[in-house]
Parts: sequence; C-alpha cells; structure tokens
Amino acid sequence: MTFMIKGIFLVAACIIVILTFSCGRKGSPTLKAYEKPVSPFSITTFHRDGGIYVFWQYPPQERLKIKGCQLLKSDDGGRSFKELVFLKPDELEHSDRDFIVGHDYHYKLRCISLRDVFSDDSVIIKITPQSPPKKPEDISYVIKNDSLQIKWKIHPDVKANIYKTFQKGSYPLYPINTEPLTDNFFFDKLEISRPVYYTVRLLRGTDTRDEGPPSDELEVNPAFFVPSSPSGLNYAPLAKKVYLLWKENPENWLKSYRIYRKRPNDDKFTLIGETAAPVIIDADPPASKTSYYVTALGPQAESDPSETIEITLSEED
Repeated sequence: MTFMIKGIFLVAACIIVILTFSCGRKGSPTLKAYEKPVSPFSITTFHRDGGIYVFWQYPPQERLKIKGCQLLKSDDGGRSFKELVFLKPDELEHSDRDFIVGHDYHYKLRCISLRDVFSDDSVIIKITPQSPPKKPEDISYVIKNDSLQIKWKIHPDVKANIYKTFQKGSYPLYPINTEPLTDNFFFDKLEISRPVYYTVRLLRGTDTRDEGPPSDELEVNPAFFVPSSPSGLNYAPLAKKVYLLWKENPENWLKSYRIYRKRPNDDKFTLIGETAAPVIIDADPPASKTSYYVTALGPQAESDPSETIEITLSEED
C-alpha cells in the first residue's frame, strides 16, 4: 500500500514537472508560415516624361505577410532578368529611367515573405518605348447646355488622353477617358461648384502608351459661365397684378432669373425679384407706363438683359 501511494505521488510529480516546463513554450512553426506569398498581378506599363512607369496590384491583407517585392528587368529579349529595385509592400509603382528609345524591355515581379519564401514570378510584360508626340496646341473649351467640350488642334496619326484635377498643377497618372481618343475633342460633366483644370497629352496609336508632354493647363472656372439672354418676355394683366413670363433658357446650369422694373419717375431699373422658374408676379405695378426686363444668373455671372417691354395698365386692369 505504501509502495502504491509513493507511485501515485511520483506520477503526479512527473505530470507537474512536464506541465511546468511545457507552459509558455511556443509551438513549432506551421507549414502555413512557409507557404509561398501571393504573386503580383495586373501589371501595366507606359512611357512618358523620360521614364517607363511600371504598375501592379497586390491585396492589402497580403501585404502584411511580405517583406516586399523585387522588380526584375531584362534587356536581352527576356532571356535573363536582374533585380532593378526592391520595393516595400505598399509601393506598387516604379519609374525606370534607364532605357533607350526603340529597345525592347521585359519586366516581372516576385515577392518575399517574412520567412524569406519567394512567390511565383508574375506574368512578364514587354514594352518597346518610342519617341512620343509633341505637346498639343490650341487647347480650349466650350460650355454646352449640360456639358463641357474640350478641344485641341488635331494631329494626324496620334491619339489623346485627358487629365483632370481640382488642384491646380497636380494631375493623376491615369486619364479620365477610358480609351485613347481618336477625335480632337472630349465631352465631360460640367462642374459648377468650383474651378477644374485639364491637360491633354498625345500618344502614338500603338500598343505601347508613349505619351508626349502635357498641353498648357486649361482652367474652367464657373465664375465665368455667362448664360444667354432670356427671350420672349411677355406679360398678362390680371386683378391689378402683372404676370411676367418668358422662354426658359437652355442652360441646365442656370441658377435663377432676375427681374428689373422701371417706373415713370425712376432714374434707372431696379431689381424687384428673383425666381428659378420663367415667370413672376408684380403685385404692385403702377397704372402708368412701366418697363421691365429679365436677366439669367449662372453660378456667379449674370447675362445681358432681355428685350425691354413697356406696360400701361388701365383702370379696369
């Protein structure tokens, strides 16, 4: 019995020792930690401003698992690649300035995990940079009723990209048009709340995006949008009131109309009201001759006046 009790105590002591020394011990690295990281994808290139720009995508959640990515380059037809640069996980673009126009270049990427495991190589992308077109000339704009038309001097055998910004002089790398433009004009949504800026770049009609220098910056400021003059001003007297009405202006960006009146003893016309619809009531017209005209108001600027009409109300009116 005593021997059995001692045996029990011995087994319990061994268990305590095992638990004590195993407590807090880290487990062995799992195979998952040594898995290959995701390969970069959606690799694109274009040539402008003295550089070959290389872009790619990488899932944000996967960037936490890598040290970074190697951008590799080949200038011998893709037979051998050398590391061009090592980039941090959040760096998803690079500008290569070491190239010669007319030569072929191949690029690919691969990423390295936190445990130094390489991903598979990305797809290889080829680019043959050519001499880009010259700067476009005569860029201008026309305000339409519901849109903005940007125009530039036509150039044969070239296409165009349009860049847009609300911050003067600072443009994104990608244009607002989805495909290179073959025409020398482009329609965009009309901004009426703040100034907007545009530039145009010409490019060759080839698979390589060889963009030339930007055009002069085009400022489109709604402060300078002037509506056309209202037309068809007419009136209808009723119960000692005057209903003034006119044709609606074609501009969708019109803010309102302003109505001006001049009575017989007035030296000048006076603003008597503002309305969004092409009609207003003058509830206090004099019986003697009175003149009216209407203007249209844009985001800030006012149009020239409409034709002036003269009204004389009879006692019956």
